[in-house]
Amino acid sequence: MSRSYLLILWVCGMFFSQTHSNFYNGELSFDYNGAMNGSFYGNLINPDSLSLNSSGAFCFINTDSSLSRIIVPAFQPSLDQPGSIDLFFLYMTDSGTEIEPQQWDVVTPDPSNPENTTATILFIPEIDSTQVMDIIAPILNGEVDSTNFADYLLETLTALVSDSYLPLSGEIDLDTIDTEAMSGGFDGTLFQAGFPPPIVYITNGSFYLTAPAGQVQPSPPADFTIQQVGSDALLQWSFTGTDTLISFTRIHKRVNDDSLWIDINIDVPYPEVEFYDTDVEPLTEYSYYLTLTNILGFTSAPSDTLEFYFEAILQGDLNMDNNIDVLDIVSMVNFILGADTPSDDEMWAGDMNSDGSLDVLDVVAIVNIILAEN
Repeated sequence: MSRSYLLILWVCGMFFSQTHSNFYNGELSFDYNGAMNGSFYGNLINPDSLSLNSSGAFCFINTDSSLSRIIVPAFQPSLDQPGSIDLFFLYMTDSGTEIEPQQWDVVTPDPSNPENTTATILFIPEIDSTQVMDIIAPILNGEVDSTNFADYLLETLTALVSDSYLPLSGEIDLDTIDTEAMSGGFDGTLFQAGFPPPIVYITNGSFYLTAPAGQVQPSPPADFTIQQVGSDALLQWSFTGTDTLISFTRIHKRVNDDSLWIDINIDVPYPEVEFYDTDVEPLTEYSYYLTLTNILGFTSAPSDTLEFYFEAILQGDLNMDNNIDVLDIVSMVNFILGADTPSDDEMWAGDMNSDGSLDVLDVVAIVNIILAEN
């Protein structure tokens, strides 16, 4: 997947909350002249067939109870700077939950409070692909999550605005919008910081985007397994790819408590591929399945559902015969001397003081249990 595509998806996630989105893709074009002269054309029919030389446009719409936020990002490979990309953004807001065809006057965005920006245009020519990856890396590696997302939004939006051509004036027209497509046009006079400030005039702007048959949806986790490790249930899985900007894996857990199934959700941040469920009880039925959610809020189909019955393991019972006796001491001594290697369950059963090792202190603890029972 292209680095430009990663940036497009990431910036879309920055501009709005990730609770619900409508997604379109297609083409956007315009001419520009002034400090720079040229044309911009992005056309993306299939978002799954991207390469480093691809181009295109998207639209993401987030709607809550009082406001709809519309962002149309587009990109193309830079013609003059190999390894760089030209980025372009339309951003509009509309009160209410239903979006109607309309016209917006664009304004210079306020980085300190993006919600005060009703409509704007950003043009960032020749942004380096390496810089793009540096920007999105904190999200991809889990450094940024819901607890610090707002601060990171402010910091990065400020950085983007400082590199952008910003509007002095202009208009955005939304001509049509429905469940299948949206179209419109735009123009503007943009400037960049400097003295005198470089001016770019954008003309003949247009976009036509359609709703694809499938959303940008991650694939479900693969290779899902569960095993009992001591007093815990170890869940493990793998990812079929890393090009969907995964945010977290959600563990869907059901507990059969006196014939009443209780649902519990546990979120594990990407890129973790295992989870020790310590909240399990012996002789109890559980079922688990997994889903993946990406930073845009799209969720995968569920993985296979696995049933798990937690067997009772008695601490001190190294040979698992439901008795604590001299045979367990023999097993312990063999492990300590290195004659045998304990399994995970044997390690848990023998580590009486939970210090992570098997030694003479654990032997003493087992001997005390045997003497107390006799």
